[in-house]
Amino acid sequence: SGVKNAADFIQLVSKNPGKYSYGSSGVGTSLHLAGEMLKSQGNLFMTHIPYRGVAPLTNDLVGNNLEFGVFVLSSGLPHIKSGKVMALGTTEAKRSPLTADIPALGEHKALKGIDIGTWFVLMGPARLPEAVTTRLKTALAEALKAPEFRQKMEASGSTVAAPGGDVQRFLASEVAKYQKIVQFAKIEQ
Repeated sequence: SGVKNAADFIQLVSKNPGKYSYGSSGVGTSLHLAGEMLKSQGNLFMTHIPYRGVAPLTNDLVGNNLEFGVFVLSSGLPHIKSGKVMALGTTEAKRSPLTADIPALGEHKALKGIDIGTWFVLMGPARLPEAVTTRLKTALAEALKAPEFRQKMEASGSTVAAPGGDVQRFLASEVAKYQKIVQFAKIEQ
């Protein structure tokens, strides 16, 4: 298709509304929502093809049966490194330290608002005793500092964030962001 980067992708899909499709690991998954955010931000019309997981999606993309796909970095990286697929960009606001040579899609002027990453949050019941909360926070902070944990997370394409911060505010902003995407894509429960 001659697509080498995000600008080429936007130009190709914009000039051919409805001609191209993209695959994800299923309806309502973070990969589907990332694809829909890309469509929304880039004002692109593409058809979503939901797969039953990453393996069949990968097979079709590597086998040239699908034009575009949205992957978790750790799943796509071996195929990117082997040259079987080409990465147009990551869906987070900033480049991944693991793949600094792959631009973030948000670097493109038409895609400034793109920022979808996978994150993990340790949660407990709302009325968890303070002593238990303190113990859990301490244990989590220690685990996040462990070099072997950090290496495994980074090798999988994950960035290890500092513990703490305003988790409630973060979660509220993520819920609001995803609600907009779900409404745009008309995804029903």
